[in-house]
Amino acid sequence: MQKTPPQPSLVAHRGDRAGGIENTLNAFDYAAKHGAMFAECDIQFTREYMPVVFHDADLERLCGLCHDIADLSYDELQRLSATYINIPSLTALLTWLKRTPQLTLFLEIKEDIGMRKTAHEVAQLMRQSLPKDLYGRIVLISMAGAMLDACKNILPCKTGWVAEGNDQPSLAIDYIFMPFEDVLKTPCIIEDWHEKDVQVGLYTVNNQAAAQQLFKLGADFVETDRFSDMMVQP
Repeated sequence: MQKTPPQPSLVAHRGDRAGGIENTLNAFDYAAKHGAMFAECDIQFTREYMPVVFHDADLERLCGLCHDIADLSYDELQRLSATYINIPSLTALLTWLKRTPQLTLFLEIKEDIGMRKTAHEVAQLMRQSLPKDLYGRIVLISMAGAMLDACKNILPCKTGWVAEGNDQPSLAIDYIFMPFEDVLKTPCIIEDWHEKDVQVGLYTVNNQAAAQQLFKLGADFVETDRFSDMMVQP
């Protein structure tokens, strides 16, 4: 029996900037209230290996502070960043996710943690952090293929590779994410991955016409910073 192809979908990339700063609960909540079925977030780890929802390895871009997340305890991170941004713990985001049952979360494990922990140790950290009742609504993604393989070995969550590096997973993946420019240069990439039964997500697109072009080329997901704006019919 032939599978029904998935409906192409917009993904709220780090939430919706119209609702708040990237990767904050306000940004995710705003996206969900405007109809988002999918969102993407990033996690870094503090000095004591607490996962926090933050894209960068340091506080320079969003806070203007020269501190690495890995050098700070969770309490220090909250104290230093409080004036600029409310950085949620992963636990706080997942508590919110439980109250938002329509939404699937693409959770990107930033590769920086690989400098402090082995792939297996990272997978163990993720198993400790993810509630079992959310396994089906969380897709673990990363540029680090070895981390994805390690997670796949001990967790039932689906996985997706962020294909900007050379560290491709050895085990089967469910999704692949790549810059949309790659597809514009080589549109057959999408068909190649579909033949492997892998869904394709493209980032980051904030123009409706460009998103529609990518969906016509066969993209399953398009990530956008401006989810609510993109949902408004031109």
